[in-house]
Amino acid sequence: MTVTDPAAPLRRRTAPANPSNLLEEIGDLLRFSGTVLRTLPNAFRYPTEILRQAGIMILSSSLILWALLLTGGVLVAEVGEYLLTAVGAQGYIGFFNSAGINKVTCPMFFGYIVAAKIGCGIVAELGSMRINEEIDAMEVMGIDSRAYLIGTRVIAWILAGPFLFLIGTGLGFVAGYVTSVEIYGTASAGAYNETFWAFTTPADLLLRSLVWAMLPTTVIILSSCYYGFTAKGGPVGVGANTARSMVVNVIVVSILGGAVLFQFFYGTGVIVPIAN
Repeated sequence: MTVTDPAAPLRRRTAPANPSNLLEEIGDLLRFSGTVLRTLPNAFRYPTEILRQAGIMILSSSLILWALLLTGGVLVAEVGEYLLTAVGAQGYIGFFNSAGINKVTCPMFFGYIVAAKIGCGIVAELGSMRINEEIDAMEVMGIDSRAYLIGTRVIAWILAGPFLFLIGTGLGFVAGYVTSVEIYGTASAGAYNETFWAFTTPADLLLRSLVWAMLPTTVIILSSCYYGFTAKGGPVGVGANTARSMVVNVIVVSILGGAVLFQFFYGTGVIVPIAN
């Protein structure tokens, strides 16, 4: 008579991840991303799908993205009000908002929101297509599934992402101004604008922060496409891949956006020489 241990499945599920499996998954993700980028020009055979996906990203995600970036502007202004008032440096609230919103809050918040809203949606959509054998049916009909489903989404994000980010950053600046000048009265409009533009350059607005936001989020789109395209195991597998993609994408934003790109653009030197 064979005696089964009812706790065995639970132990298997809670066992620590095998490092070799983790490295294999990272290798598969990198290989998948490289293949997609190498064959990205094939996606231009489907221009209407590119525009459709860009429209979906803008219409379905713009309000939540802009609302949270606006909230980030309010948060930075409130923190600046309390910190600068405590040391008698209210006149530098414009600098605090320009540095905090443009160089920290907006790029990072943007990445986290894209990971949660757009990234998870892509995993769920592609994963459902995979387990319902819709992707297999496309390949049987001779359609390049990677170009049609993944390449078009990557290009659509390259088109839609800058629009979403720049509008959201502008709303964050407006929120910071209204909070600091109109609500708290921390500084006059003239003093605010003087210090704001003294520490903000066109390169900060249109180059560094935009690249800072687009690089991690493009990696997020590629990662989400990978976890959706390779989903298996039915609805449970799709849910597991969605959660896994969220973990990976948050790590990408935190490391690539919060550490690597900040060091690349600003380093550890003095970038706001107030004493001068």
